[in-house]
Amino acid sequence: MLESNSSAKTNIKLISSDQKGFQLLSSGGTSDYDVLISDNSWVAKNAQAGHLLPLKKSDFPSQENWVEQYKWPFNPFVSEDKQYGVPSRWGWDSIGYNSEKVDSTDLDSYEFAWTGGPNGKYEGKIIVGGDPTWYIPMVAMELGIKPYKKMSQDELDQIKDKLIKTFNNAYSIHTSSAPVRKELLSGDAWIQVGLGNFGLSQLAAQGHEKFKGAIPKTGGIYWTEGMSLVKDPHNANLAKQYMQTVLSPEGQYKVCYGGATKGIPVNKNAWSKFSAEEQKAAMFYQGKDFSASQEVLDKCVQYEIPPSYQEWNKIWEEAKARASV
Repeated sequence: MLESNSSAKTNIKLISSDQKGFQLLSSGGTSDYDVLISDNSWVAKNAQAGHLLPLKKSDFPSQENWVEQYKWPFNPFVSEDKQYGVPSRWGWDSIGYNSEKVDSTDLDSYEFAWTGGPNGKYEGKIIVGGDPTWYIPMVAMELGIKPYKKMSQDELDQIKDKLIKTFNNAYSIHTSSAPVRKELLSGDAWIQVGLGNFGLSQLAAQGHEKFKGAIPKTGGIYWTEGMSLVKDPHNANLAKQYMQTVLSPEGQYKVCYGGATKGIPVNKNAWSKFSAEEQKAAMFYQGKDFSASQEVLDKCVQYEIPPSYQEWNKIWEEAKARASV
């Protein structure tokens, strides 16, 4: 879109994780790139490291039409009272399931993951997301532990116990979404815990209506993809124009539905660009469209970089070693 309206050409470098993006900018990349796309609290982390330039609200007039949660200022993108990112799309993580095999009332809590469900009917039919920073907060919330605070040893031990039991009930553990979709489609597994619309909405987009998403009463996690202006841009005005284009209704459709992984648009003026079926697929929540955005956001907590990250990795690996998965 931007290329067709100007002489600019978009050159993209894919990064495998937000941490890799941080390392890239730390090693001198601030003079090589203009815009960084990162998730959640990584925006503030990059800002604190001096990798980014602050943004001005006046440069993004479309924010008047953004989902209420994301209107300026959006705290996860703020550092020292300045905002360093604008949201391009968002989504949620919790549970995906085969509605022909699973009773949705069994998913009112995350307990099915470590109990196997009523009478153990889901034992060996559960896929666990392989990133501890996404699944452990769900376990913590179910246990009444605040997920993004420094955890005590007793709290870590409680979570580790549930991890061992979860892994013993699991069919598999995957860090990427492609094998998850394959195992759900084959019927080898019926439930996935630790992924949401980002990894599973492709199933709905392909017409597999039996796969649905659920968020237990204790809540899920929402993710936010943000665009930031890198410290030494070649052309700051063009970089901001790129971000404005992504936030236009046409740009929102392209970034939220143009690829294999789907997202939910921040700009409500973009909703009409999606068909009813496309909205339901991208939302991947109980057959509802984008009008359920606030409902989902209210049920979820924003993903953060956990202060107990190293301890989480340790108990995760210890639990896998002790389990039979």
